[in-house]
Amino acid sequence: MRVPYSWLKEYVEVPWSPSELAERLSLAGVKVEAVHRLDFGLEGVVAARILSVADHPDAHGLRVLVLDAGGGRRHQVVTGAPGLSTGDLVPLARPGARLPGGGEVGEAAFQVAGHPGRRPHSRLPGGRGVEEAVFRGVASEGMVCSLTELATGHPPAAGEGVLRLPPETTPGEPAGSWLDAGEEEWVLELELTVNYAMFCQSLAGVAREIAAMQGTRWQAPEPGVAEEGTPVEAWTRVDLTAPDLCPRYVARVFHDLIPGPSPAWMQRRLVAAGYRPISSVVDITNYVLVELGQPMHAFDRDRLAEGRIVVRRARAGEELVTLDGVTRRLDEEMLVIADARAAVGLAGIMGGEASEVGPSTRVVVLESAHFNPLAVRRASLRLGLRTEASGRFEKWVDPGGAARAADRAAELLVDLGAGKVAPGRLDLCPRPVLARTVRMSVSGVNALLGLDLPADRATGYLTNLGFAVSPAHQVLREECPPAGDAYVVTVPSWRGDVAIEADLAEEVARSHGYNAVPATLPRGALTHGRRPRLRAAVEGVAGILVACGLDEIMTTPFVSPGAFDRLRLAVGDPRRNGLALANPLSEDQALLRTTLLAGLLEAMAHNAGHRQLDLGLFELAAVFRPRCDLAGMDAGELLAAGGDLSPWVGEEINLSLGLMGRRLPVHWRDGGRGADFFELKGLVEVLAERLGWEEVEWEPSDHPTLHPARQARLLVAGAVTGVLGELHPAVREAHGLEQAAVGELELGSLLARENGAGYRPPPRYPAILRDISLLVEATTGAGAVKDVIRRAAGPLLEKLTLFDVYRGEKIPPGTRSLAYSLVYRAPDRTLTDEEVSAIHQRVREALVRELGAGLR
Repeated sequence: MRVPYSWLKEYVEVPWSPSELAERLSLAGVKVEAVHRLDFGLEGVVAARILSVADHPDAHGLRVLVLDAGGGRRHQVVTGAPGLSTGDLVPLARPGARLPGGGEVGEAAFQVAGHPGRRPHSRLPGGRGVEEAVFRGVASEGMVCSLTELATGHPPAAGEGVLRLPPETTPGEPAGSWLDAGEEEWVLELELTVNYAMFCQSLAGVAREIAAMQGTRWQAPEPGVAEEGTPVEAWTRVDLTAPDLCPRYVARVFHDLIPGPSPAWMQRRLVAAGYRPISSVVDITNYVLVELGQPMHAFDRDRLAEGRIVVRRARAGEELVTLDGVTRRLDEEMLVIADARAAVGLAGIMGGEASEVGPSTRVVVLESAHFNPLAVRRASLRLGLRTEASGRFEKWVDPGGAARAADRAAELLVDLGAGKVAPGRLDLCPRPVLARTVRMSVSGVNALLGLDLPADRATGYLTNLGFAVSPAHQVLREECPPAGDAYVVTVPSWRGDVAIEADLAEEVARSHGYNAVPATLPRGALTHGRRPRLRAAVEGVAGILVACGLDEIMTTPFVSPGAFDRLRLAVGDPRRNGLALANPLSEDQALLRTTLLAGLLEAMAHNAGHRQLDLGLFELAAVFRPRCDLAGMDAGELLAAGGDLSPWVGEEINLSLGLMGRRLPVHWRDGGRGADFFELKGLVEVLAERLGWEEVEWEPSDHPTLHPARQARLLVAGAVTGVLGELHPAVREAHGLEQAAVGELELGSLLARENGAGYRPPPRYPAILRDISLLVEATTGAGAVKDVIRRAAGPLLEKLTLFDVYRGEKIPPGTRSLAYSLVYRAPDRTLTDEEVSAIHQRVREALVRELGAGLR
């Protein structure tokens, strides 16, 4: 926010220079980012009389003027301004003149002293030069100016022409003698945090803070309105049907409007505050916005059906073309301003084209209201429409200031001679915003701040800021703490951010001065901190994988709908049901992910594009899967959940793994093994062993992202836990990858279990090794063979390893040879050959009996 220094001093006495004021405001919590100087001087602009007007010989719509600028000097100027006649006295900016805007201030702009590290000061517009030019072969020695150009340097407003000077003006008189050109202006640029924006985003709010710092009073505008004509009730009617979204709505009517620009002094102030002048009515609303912080909107009364204003919820599917020309589809949770037929504006956000005020407008209905902050924010986010008004209403706009702002605008309209004000105003307040009260103890405030302030001083700080402070025993009938310590504080209507005692303590600290709060050690009971169990489990998994040589990645939780196509997920696959974001950052981030594979493959593709081809990556992160069809859910039910969507959306921790290229560097004795299914499977088995997962099994799977013959499904204790394999050729091509293996595991239930891995002492007794070789059908899985061996061998089988697989001419077609190594060991004795032989024979017999295996 920009605060013009001279304008601010109209409301409060400021005994400090701009830089000193910036320093004091910053120490009070109202951060001043920089101080600028803005020079509105008009150098080289003089009065001139038009001696002749002729059409341009080679350009339709342009005219050639000859002007007398005094001193016997004549100037030829080419202009497109209409309505100029011989004898008119107009402002002439001669070659070399300087107009406001378009340039830089110069050396006078400076950074606030005493704030090292603050960003370098920016330079506000400080002047643009006028030079001689040639238009279609005709020389133009300067330019004739409108009031807007003289006041701000901006192009003239719609319908505005060249400024006519009074007839007594003498040609050659400088601008300063017939136009209040003003002097330089100092501007404080505030960087307001959310809570300070509630009460400091206006000159009145800043003036209130300055007065509180001095213990003085500030001069609030007390508008006096000269009304005339037909009463407001004859011009319009307001129906308010949504008091929960609009607790207060004030309307005034301005009639017999005189189109044109606002005066130079108002335009200069608006420019200094960061607003571009447009027309008298619009400038007045912006002026009051800067002054009092109340956003307002003007409707063309003649373009309102039946001249009515209806404050209501939008109808489902209702559409509105806003002032930016965009057609917006509304829903029933949005508040609109409507006429008797349709919506004409988005409440607190933006008006509509259908009721826009223009040069032909003669009667306007001025809106000054208080809208529910949460409703404005929700509508703004859903529509992707952020405006100056919505930003203010979202934070808090004083509900008690709506009528004063409307009256102030009416007063300015009459003072400027821009129109008339209909007697009376419509002020609907069906659900008043009640004043909030907060109980406070001075001892509690002192304990929070580490101070020892007397009660009169602490309460005095609050009183200076506009709070009403009363001893608790005078207000409450219940038994209260000792007199002089307990108080009931009534929060003013402009302070929507104060709700608890800690908020009041902050106000006391600001007023006392943060630099005066002594440094003290914090006090309180110490607790034994520990990592949450789930977090510790996740970190344990990450540590194992890092030890295996993998790198952890973090990808965005948002994906594009096209990511599911690249993963070859079929239409109707539940993993396509990603939760859609109402306001995505981009189309590529429109859905919450249901799988980690999309982000993993994007990361692998990115690395491959940079020729980083040997990779081992993993990610531990959440996926989000709807538990029902949210499209059919009532929006109000979802919002009432207060952000807890767990009944409708499941959030689970998954692990994704990806290998690409060589796992070991190239060596002169070895070319390095490429990433494949077995390499990835081995990593998962290491993880399972380290975490103590029992009953780990593998079975065939049919995941569409993976190669149909090089993938497997992981089961832990009989439950499907994940899938891994080499990438399907179509997926590799879609991502620009070579050979790669990926997998995804669902860790939620596994992480919740106790880690089954523990210390195992080295064996005390020797083991006995036996091998077994058998022929089985090619369709018989190695897992089935292992199951038979383990059941037959019993608890004395310590380890079982498949060490050879053979297919070839030496065995019957349709079969394969499997060779296993078996390690037998007893924990309490040395096994004999007879014991092991008997067990091994049972294994051989079971393989023949259950699988029809041929022993070799």
